[in-house]
Amino acid sequence: MRISPQIVRLDCCTESNIYVVKTAPLEYVLIDTGIPGLADRIIIELRNMDIQPKLIKHIFLTHHEEDHIGNAKQLQFMTGASLWADPEDIPYILKKKRRHGHSLIQDMRLKYEVPFEIKPFEPG
Repeated sequence: MRISPQIVRLDCCTESNIYVVKTAPLEYVLIDTGIPGLADRIIIELRNMDIQPKLIKHIFLTHHEEDHIGNAKQLQFMTGASLWADPEDIPYILKKKRRHGHSLIQDMRLKYEVPFEIKPFEPG
């Protein structure tokens, strides 16, 4: 769904919101990556919009819940994009810290793969 000329909400994931933002003529940013298992569908939808994976330069994760980070590692690999998250979320994304209200077993059952590298951004 087109939000504005530069912002599109991807249709391939109805369980969470994934946005692609055009930041320059041949440069895009992906905001969030959806639930695990959607990486190929996300890439297909981007290509259907004439956005080649290598044009995604940055991926921003809004927070550490699985429906926002589920394809971060795969999309980071497929696009070569830099991956960014709030510094407070990074230990949860990397599975170095347990999520609030989750037992160790619940955290171990999370199905996403830990990303290669995450850069901290400072919100605001």
